[in-house]
Amino acid sequence: MKGGTAVIGTSWIRFQIDSSIPSGTEIRLNAYVVPDDLLEFDLNSLGLTSLNYTGKGGNSPVLTPTFSGSSDSGPLVWLNAPAPNQNVRLSEFNLPQGIDVPITGFPTAQLSVGLLFGTDVMVRYVPESDIPDFGTFGMTGFGIKHNIKQWIPLVNMIPIDISAYYGTNTVTIRSDFDVPPPTQTANGQAVRQDPTLDFSGQGVEFEASSTSYGLIIGKSIPLISVYAAFGQETALTEVGVTGRYPQVVPRIPTAGNPQQWQVTATSNDPVSLKYDNGTSFRTTVGASVKLLFLRVNADYSMGDYPVASVGVAFTLR
Repeated sequence: MKGGTAVIGTSWIRFQIDSSIPSGTEIRLNAYVVPDDLLEFDLNSLGLTSLNYTGKGGNSPVLTPTFSGSSDSGPLVWLNAPAPNQNVRLSEFNLPQGIDVPITGFPTAQLSVGLLFGTDVMVRYVPESDIPDFGTFGMTGFGIKHNIKQWIPLVNMIPIDISAYYGTNTVTIRSDFDVPPPTQTANGQAVRQDPTLDFSGQGVEFEASSTSYGLIIGKSIPLISVYAAFGQETALTEVGVTGRYPQVVPRIPTAGNPQQWQVTATSNDPVSLKYDNGTSFRTTVGASVKLLFLRVNADYSMGDYPVASVGVAFTLR
């Protein structure tokens, strides 16, 4: 979770260092190298209580791929019936595989407004967009940067730029899926259906918010800028499973309905998790080159999770 918010929180400093340039618009495509730590995760770390899997609660990790991880299927998980039939396996499935591409990225539209006294205000927006075979993605953000060098005696004579920055991002991702009611348990026992049950709205929602602030030190000459940034970042991640889901429970067979199991529905939105990732320090070094209306940048950010990235922007600044 924390690594994902580190990715979205490092991008504010890559834009024009000199805030005296007038207003402008950028359309940017950023690509991030996903750290190895974010290509898989340990199921044991989730503390699952209802689902079972091989190695549950053990000392050895039970690894499953993330979105950018391995294309091999994840571990087999299953749901057993409640006591006294806890040895009856009601359903089983493999956790999804990743896309096996350790690079992620997304386009960003950013409006930058240059104000008085070397202040730059930035607003970014990605409308909720469909991702084929996955779901939707959207982002909003706000940032501000101010040239503080001009207010510091003697320092204002040094031929470099020094700015303070603040930026906040929120990324929302949703993936819909369909879990139909099972017609039989994993070991072949029939399950009675109830056609009146509603299983709509099934999906997973992910929202990651990141706030970063600090100092940028850099030097711009025609066409080329180099920079280093030192700052802190805070992050909050929320994950929820939405909708209602089929749940198989035991029933007392009758002469007309001999099935020992029947389908019921879970409560609406059965899972809601929130992770406060705290505050961490981050250092970034990078450079950008402007070619006519294009700006190309590359940088490397060091913190709890390192982030390497490249970006290409179409700019009118």
